[in-house]
Amino acid sequence: FILNLFFVDWLRKLKIGFAPLSENLGQQPGDRRRFLYYAKKRNINFEIATVDSQYDVVILTQAADHSHWIRRANSKTKYIFDFTDSYLAADPYEIKSLARGTAKYLSGQHKYFRPNFWKTLEDMCACSEAVICVTDEQANSIRPFCNNIYQILDVHDEAIIDIKTDYSVGPVFNLIWEGFPVNLFPFFEIKEILSDIDQNSPIALHFVTDIQYFQYLNSYRKKNTIDLINKIFHRSYLYQWNVTTFSKIAKACDAAIIPLDLDYPLTKGKPENKLSLFWKLGLPTITSASPACDRAMKKAGLNQACQNSKDWADQLEKLINDKRYRETTGIGVREFAEKEYHTNKIIEQWDKIFINHFS
Repeated sequence: FILNLFFVDWLRKLKIGFAPLSENLGQQPGDRRRFLYYAKKRNINFEIATVDSQYDVVILTQAADHSHWIRRANSKTKYIFDFTDSYLAADPYEIKSLARGTAKYLSGQHKYFRPNFWKTLEDMCACSEAVICVTDEQANSIRPFCNNIYQILDVHDEAIIDIKTDYSVGPVFNLIWEGFPVNLFPFFEIKEILSDIDQNSPIALHFVTDIQYFQYLNSYRKKNTIDLINKIFHRSYLYQWNVTTFSKIAKACDAAIIPLDLDYPLTKGKPENKLSLFWKLGLPTITSASPACDRAMKKAGLNQACQNSKDWADQLEKLINDKRYRETTGIGVREFAEKEYHTNKIIEQWDKIFINHFS
């Protein structure tokens, strides 16, 4: 739809509070690629939300103090909960689920003690005017608590600078992965496959991530990422994620891989954000067959979502040995992703939330 000037002017007059993933605005991609991008696009005024202030609307991320905002809920302020992980798919009585709520309280991330984190997120959905999620499965898990659900993926414009156009390879086949270090552990599931392939066709892994990370609650037990990737594969390279250099590194690689732990609800429930990013860069990409990635692959007419070890080995070897396949795949996925995940479609989804619930 075409946004009229009246709506744009009205939108800018709303008093909007934002509870970001990081107080250092723009540091976290989950802020930059979601509400912050939309606010900049629509020239929206907002402030960092505080529980003592009054707002027309508050955008709450997963890092917000949900225990406080749930208590503060009232009819004068409407919440938009940007809920991007599949926590509701986890067993609420599993040790990690029970420990998470207690840990958030003890660490000061939540002011009030709510040991059942699953119940906290359920209540957060229930007191929100609208909930944003990222997959069909997540929408189904939220629906019992909130009827106003919108599926919105990330905007990747910041990272789409250099595009791959040359699909020839050298003596070593270069594979790229990007993301947070805590999501590297599924590589151990394909470690042996990579080593076996490397015997006949040398490969290298390029990890674009943070060089250090916290193992717990993004605050405790700092570790060096290099120690982790050296355990994954012998020919590994580590790069600090940087918006300027990321696409250059990606362009120099031959393909991307996204292994996921399909036995763990939080990783199985991840959306195709990373997949669509690599596709927009023109990179053939092999991924684990999570529901979202499998759907995206099928829609793009590909079968590069892997269910088992044999799938991983077959798909990797095909990409390594067949230049024509690499080239047609790389060109095809870029064209598909530019249409299917176009930025304008994402902006329109954000517009719909404000039109449907705040106009």
